[in-house]
Amino acid sequence: GFRNDAALPESMLAVAKQIFEERLKPQGHTAEDPLAQYLAQPGRVPPDTPLPFAELLSKCPPGTKPMDLVRTMAKRRDIFRQDVDGSHFCVRPRARCKDWGAVNPYKDPTLVLAAPVAA
Repeated sequence: GFRNDAALPESMLAVAKQIFEERLKPQGHTAEDPLAQYLAQPGRVPPDTPLPFAELLSKCPPGTKPMDLVRTMAKRRDIFRQDVDGSHFCVRPRARCKDWGAVNPYKDPTLVLAAPVAA
């Protein structure tokens, strides 16, 4: 049986903590952000494909505000990336977009939306 004063060895606790952080936290984090979860679903947005902001916004649920999309993407570097000039975004980067930086949370989405029109 178990003793009331029994404790697990420190090494065992460290391994358990590491496993928790690697496996459980990322899943819980995605669940906390329904927009990230929605866009990351297979078939929703082509993976590892550069997309203009307007096209990515069009794939969001109706009523999604541009700034909400930018904030969501900025929080999840593992799922979203932004190219150097800020004109294209990538969902689930693998080969083509893997070296892109994180999404800038201060990027004004109205400027991003206007960029394709001005070009």
